[in-house]
Amino acid sequence: MYHYNRGLVRSRLNEVDQAIESYNTALLKLDENLTDYKYQALFNLGICYRRKGLIDKSIASLKQAVVIKADKAAAHNNLALSLFEKKLYEEALMHYTKALSFEPTSVHYNNRGLANYHFERYEDAKHDFDRALERDPSDPTIYFNRGNVFLHWKPVQDFSAAHQDYDQALQLAPNNPKVWHSKGLAFQGEAENLFLQSHQYDHPLNEKAIKMYSQALKLQ
Repeated sequence: MYHYNRGLVRSRLNEVDQAIESYNTALLKLDENLTDYKYQALFNLGICYRRKGLIDKSIASLKQAVVIKADKAAAHNNLALSLFEKKLYEEALMHYTKALSFEPTSVHYNNRGLANYHFERYEDAKHDFDRALERDPSDPTIYFNRGNVFLHWKPVQDFSAAHQDYDQALQLAPNNPKVWHSKGLAFQGEAENLFLQSHQYDHPLNEKAIKMYSQALKLQ
């Protein structure tokens, strides 16, 4: 138990290597009956491994944590985050869904939305981002993510809806270069679509795109 508590403090102090060592020592010494502590040690160890980029070890630790406490949304969510980094997207999606079944929070809906977005399941991604915004309408990241769904919507991109979400994101986080860049992509996409239809360049749209890209570079 002492090693576990020391690991907690080491982690909070950003001493991740020492935290990993403490958690591993705790797991060796903890009584098998102390399942709560064992779960917490494995859970925190998995997060520390991910912070160090040791994704295979992170997944292994978090999978053990999920076996001990299968009803913990945080464990499923963090396991999904590590699986996503490993490009194990289907398995990540499954654990995001399990996290949502226990805690339907904006964070969990947003994370599953990103997984669906990666699979180009844009209807499902939009649904998840809609649910996330219902729970937290002040998070600029969710507006940005839903804007990206509209920007890549198939068969026809919805530039107007993308701009609306990017504008809302910028109202909440005006110094985020990624949002300015994506807004530039939307203007550029509009200009390219117009050219395909009329074989004419729309100079105002292209100029707006350049302005957005310039702002993104300024904030980079």
